[in-house]
Amino acid sequence: MKSKRLLILLSIVALVVAVIVVFSAVFAIRDDSVNVVVHNFQGEEIANSTTTPTKQQVLEYVKGSNIIFLNKQQLLNKLNSDSRLSAWHAFAVVKFPDAIDVHFVERVAFAKMDIGGDAVYIDFVGYVMEDPAEDNGQYLDITSAFDFTSATVQKEVGKPLGFTANEKNTQRLACVLDTLKQLWACYVEVDNFAQILGNQDVFTFDSNENMHIKTKVGAEIIIEEPWNNTAQKAYNAFSVYYNNSDNLQQDGVVIVVRKDGRIDEIPQQ
Repeated sequence: MKSKRLLILLSIVALVVAVIVVFSAVFAIRDDSVNVVVHNFQGEEIANSTTTPTKQQVLEYVKGSNIIFLNKQQLLNKLNSDSRLSAWHAFAVVKFPDAIDVHFVERVAFAKMDIGGDAVYIDFVGYVMEDPAEDNGQYLDITSAFDFTSATVQKEVGKPLGFTANEKNTQRLACVLDTLKQLWACYVEVDNFAQILGNQDVFTFDSNENMHIKTKVGAEIIIEEPWNNTAQKAYNAFSVYYNNSDNLQQDGVVIVVRKDGRIDEIPQQ
């Protein structure tokens, strides 16, 4: 009886091992399991070329891995930390039963800040970019948003801009970037940011860490507690600002976005 039970147990173990082996083989990522999809900054899909990310670069991180258990965020983090891909941002991994699509978008510098006399350019997600060939004032200067008196800044090209031991500046950077993404969501082209907001002293934070945004015509947007639901508050503010029927795009207008996201006061100064 004991021998029979042992035989059954061994059979079950063998079956489990066989299933695991087959399962791993069927869903393992192979050379033909990866598709790289690249987009320009406007979101349009573009053709792969000698300068775009390659399938082999992605395979270095995932070949042999099980598609089902693949951690998409970990893969994105690894790709975005790869110095060879500093001109591209990996933003999505789409899994299929037998393949994955990895989406990249071209990084474009759109803002800058003065750090110790050096101009540092960043993209929409806060990665440091190579200095552009020329700067004719088309880049939005966001220096005024930060306190550099005690900040040590990580500004290596191809890596996220970072403030060492300065949580306040880190939070402010996130608020500024989220706000500018919402301006873009209102169909304002990146090249026109400086024309609308001016190219310096645009963002400031008061003693309560409320964010103040000054436009080129002299209007001001104040967002209370900007770290809380930044995107929605900024979108609400810009939607009101661009409401042609209210004629708010003029000097002296102040748009206040309250803590809960409501715009309950638009005083004329």
